[in-house]
Amino acid sequence: MKSITDSLKSSFKGRLKYNKNGDLSELMVHLSPPPLSRCHEESPLSKSQTSFNSFDEETTTCDRSFSSDYDSNIHLDNSRQLSDYAFDNKSLSLSCDETEKADLSKEDLRQLSLAKHLNTSQNASSMSPENFFLSTKWNEANAAVDQYRQLKEEGVQLKLSQRKIFMNKHEDFIKAELQKQETELSKRNKDLQSKRHQNLARKVQELQEEGRQQFQKCKEHQEKFKNKLKEIAKGKEELAIEEQKRQQHLQLNSILKTLDSDRKTFVALRDNYGHKDLLPDAVNKDKDLLDRLCSDVVEKMRTVQSAHSVPTEDIDKLQDHITKSQTILQQLKKLIDATDAKVKAEEEKKKEEQKKAAALKKQEEDKKQKEAASDFKVQAFKYTLEEKSVKAKKLSEVEASIKPFIDNPQMKQYRFDLQRAVNTTINAISGISGAHLMDKLKKLHMLLSGQNLEVSGKYISIKNAPEALLFCQNLVAKMLVKKGEEQVTSKHESAFAIAAVVVGLWVNFPIIGELFLAHLYVLCPYVLPYYATRQDGQSNTDYFKSAGYKINEDGSVEEQDKFLRRMSGLMRLYTACMIVNPPNLAGNKHPHGVEHAWMWLARTMNLEPHPDITAAAIYDMLAVTGHYLFKQYKVQFIKLLYVLCKSYFPSLKNISVTSATVGRLEVFLEKSLQTASIPVPEGMLAHDFWSTS
Repeated sequence: MKSITDSLKSSFKGRLKYNKNGDLSELMVHLSPPPLSRCHEESPLSKSQTSFNSFDEETTTCDRSFSSDYDSNIHLDNSRQLSDYAFDNKSLSLSCDETEKADLSKEDLRQLSLAKHLNTSQNASSMSPENFFLSTKWNEANAAVDQYRQLKEEGVQLKLSQRKIFMNKHEDFIKAELQKQETELSKRNKDLQSKRHQNLARKVQELQEEGRQQFQKCKEHQEKFKNKLKEIAKGKEELAIEEQKRQQHLQLNSILKTLDSDRKTFVALRDNYGHKDLLPDAVNKDKDLLDRLCSDVVEKMRTVQSAHSVPTEDIDKLQDHITKSQTILQQLKKLIDATDAKVKAEEEKKKEEQKKAAALKKQEEDKKQKEAASDFKVQAFKYTLEEKSVKAKKLSEVEASIKPFIDNPQMKQYRFDLQRAVNTTINAISGISGAHLMDKLKKLHMLLSGQNLEVSGKYISIKNAPEALLFCQNLVAKMLVKKGEEQVTSKHESAFAIAAVVVGLWVNFPIIGELFLAHLYVLCPYVLPYYATRQDGQSNTDYFKSAGYKINEDGSVEEQDKFLRRMSGLMRLYTACMIVNPPNLAGNKHPHGVEHAWMWLARTMNLEPHPDITAAAIYDMLAVTGHYLFKQYKVQFIKLLYVLCKSYFPSLKNISVTSATVGRLEVFLEKSLQTASIPVPEGMLAHDFWSTS
C-alpha cells in the first residue's frame, strides 16, 4: 500500500515541473476540483443552517464535521483523478466558446476544460506533450465520483432531516418553556396582587389603629390642657397675691429706710454735737420712740414674709410714722440751734474779754517796739520777723483749708492722681532745651487753670473738688522747693531751669510765689535772712529744727558740711528766681526781681553774722546775682561791696569755724573789687534758650 507522500508525488500536481518564469495560477485553477455547488443545487435548509448555530452546541459540531468531511473527500477524489488519468493534448483542443455552444454532459465539460487548461499551460510553460496522458479508467473514476457524490448527498439529506427533527424538537421545547414561563409569570402576578391586597389591608388596619391612638392622645392632651389652664389660673391668683405682698414689702421697706435714716441722722446729730450734755432728757426719749417706730415696721415686714398680706389700713398707719420721725428730727435740730446760740453768746463774751486783754498786750508790745526802733539793727530784724510771720500765717491758713480734703478717705484716689500729675511734671524739669522746659511749664499751667492734663493715659482735672486747686497750688510750691533741696544741692546749674518754672507760675498764679517762699523759709530761714535764737526751755532738737537742720531718726543732728551744702542749694534756687526771665514774663513786672538781692544783702549786713552759714549764703547770693546787681546799681553796688569787704567781712572771719567757706568768699570779694565786675553765673539760661528745641 502506497504512503500518502508517494501518492502525492505520483499525482498530477506532484508530477508538475516547476518553472520559475511560468505562470501556474491558471493551470492550478483548472486542475483544482470543482466546488460542490456546481454538482447540485444547494438545499434551502443547508443555506439557513447557520441561523441555528446559536441554539445548540451539537448542531454547530455537526455542521462543522459535515463541511470538513465533504471538502476533504472532494479534494481527495480530485487528487486520485489527476494521479490515474491523463489527456491527449490534440484530442481535447476544443475552445471554450464551442464547449459553451454544445450541449454536453458535466463529465465531458470537465474533460474539455481540463484539456483546454493543459494546452494553455503547455504554451505558457513550453512543456512537451509527452508529459500529459489520459487514463483509460476515466469513466470508472467518474462513475465512482458520482457514486460518492450521491452517497454524500444522501448523507446530507439524512443530516438535514435529522436537523429538521432536532429543530422541531427545539421549537417544541421553546414553546413548552414559553408556556411554562407564562404560567409562572401569571402565578407570580397573582401572588403579587395577593400580597399587595394583604399589605394594603394591613396598612389600613394600622392606620385605623393609629387613628384610634391619636384620638386617645388628643383626649389625654385635652385633659392635660384643661388641668394646665386650671394651674395657670391658680398661678395667676398666687402671682397676684405675691405681687400684692411684694408691693407691700416695698412700701414697708421704703418706710423703714426713711425711719432708719431719720433715726441715724438723729443719733449722729446728738452724738456729734459738741455740747450734747446741754441737751434736755427728752432727746433720749425721742430716740427710744424712733426705735419703736422702726420695730413696728420690721414686725409688719415679717408678717408679709410669712405668707400673710397686711391690710391697707395698717400700711397707711405706718406712713404716719414717717411724719412722727421727721417731727422728732426737726425738734432736735431746733434744740441744737438754740443751744448753739446760747453757747455762741457765751463764746462771744469770752472773745470780747480776750480782745481787751490782747489789746492791752499789744499796747505794751507796741511800746516796746517803739523803744527798740531807735536801734537800726533791731528795725531790720523787725521787718524780717514780720515777713516770716506773714508767710507762716499764709501757709498755715492754706494747710488748714485743705486739711478736710486730705483727710477725706473718699478723695484718696483723686489726691493720688493730682499728686502724680504734679510730681511727674516737676520731676521731669530739666534745662535740656527750651521746648522741653516750656512743655513742663505749660502742663503745670494747664493743671492749675482747670484744664484736663493727660498723665499715663488718664486725664486729670482740678474741677472734681473745690479744694483741689488750693491743694495743687500748695503741692506745686512745696515740690519745687523740695526739688531745689535735692537736685540743686549737688548740681548748682540746675537751679535756673527750676527757677524759670517757679517764676513762670508766679507771674500767673501769685499765690504759688507766696507759698514757694513760705515753704522755702521753713527749710532755709537764711533766705529772709533769719537766725534762730534759743528760747528759754527749748530743747536742742527744736532749736536746730528752727535753724534749718535736719534731725536723723536716731535723734542726731545733721552734719555741718551736709547742712551747708543743702542751704547752699536752696540759696541758689532762691537767688536764681531773682534773675531768670521766662517767656511769659514779657511785658510783666518780675514778681521777685534783683532788687530783693540788694534788700537781702542790706538786711544781712545789719545782723550779727553766724559761723559759716552767713559767709556761705553771702557767697551764693553774690555768685548768682552779682553780675546783674553790677548792671543795675553800678557804682552803688561797688560801694556796697566795699563796705561788705572792709566792715562786715572781718566779723565773719573772726567767728568762722571752717576757713574754706570764709576763704572762698574773701577771694571772690577781692577779685570782684579789683575787676569791678562779676561774671555771669554758670548754668544761666541764654537769651535764645527758649527758641531751642
